[in-house]
Amino acid sequence: MQVTKAHLTIKGAKAGHDATRRGRRGESMVTNIDPKGTVQLLADDIRWDGFTIRGVFKQKNGPGMYTSPDHSGYDIRDTIFEDNGTGLYLGSSGDQTTIVCRNLFIANNEFEGTGGANGIYSDEGARDVSILSNRFEGHNGSGIFFADSMSSGHQQDIRVGWNRSIDDKTFATFFATVQLRMHRNLVRARVFDPNPVLNKPASAIFIGARNDDVVVSRNRVQAASGNGIDVSETGQLGTASPTKVTLLKNWVEHAKELGISVTAPGQQHYEVRGNRAFDNTLVGLHLGPDTDDAFLIGNKALRNGLDCQDQSSGNGTAGTDNT
Repeated sequence: MQVTKAHLTIKGAKAGHDATRRGRRGESMVTNIDPKGTVQLLADDIRWDGFTIRGVFKQKNGPGMYTSPDHSGYDIRDTIFEDNGTGLYLGSSGDQTTIVCRNLFIANNEFEGTGGANGIYSDEGARDVSILSNRFEGHNGSGIFFADSMSSGHQQDIRVGWNRSIDDKTFATFFATVQLRMHRNLVRARVFDPNPVLNKPASAIFIGARNDDVVVSRNRVQAASGNGIDVSETGQLGTASPTKVTLLKNWVEHAKELGISVTAPGQQHYEVRGNRAFDNTLVGLHLGPDTDDAFLIGNKALRNGLDCQDQSSGNGTAGTDNT
């Protein structure tokens, strides 16, 4: 289904009904196998409201929805994305704000090729996007995944707030963004998977290579199979330290490895301020060996395997490169 008319509103039977709440009945169903996307929004200012987009049973599916990076002003809300290859393949030119709001993404794992097993996936360009008040469940990848890119400003002005992630492998993985803001999300990531291929540690929130100007604030991570919040130089296209990252007033608990971890090297202005790290298995607050001039200010760490660990080694003395 391709939508090529601009300034169009498409309403299903449940338009205006919050998809994250249980008990919806009488859905308008959309289903089809198309490697590009079951629904493709290919013009400016399209509003899509109140449907269920579901993958074909026991088949390899493409995205439930695709939005073109050549257009913007999409408003996608009150829709259930279930059993697709990925839920929403997101692109936006940024000329106008794109909003993804009050949607339910469930187990979009039926894929082949790249970009699958995620609730929202972006690698073609996304600017001025707000991802707000959605619920993500049961993804074998991430609830939200912004892929790596060498192009400057490829993904910019991204806001992720008031979402819930329950039993996803990881909630959010970000590479190559500029001006990313994540606030007040609730994460209870999958801790154990009976499939041995999937049963590997993963960070609930991962900030990786080529990110710049990132604020992760007031999020609550209640469980993770690996680290709770992770700032790393690791990238899909090679290592590169993210720059200007602030972790502010987050609450991280019951991570199977590190609660809050910064391992990206160099003087890249990392600030960890006012966070709480409780009951994490290995370390509550962790700074890696190559970190330099990172700041830990006003945090509280209790009942972790080790509450705080600084592995930096300026002048050959352990724990002296950071504050």
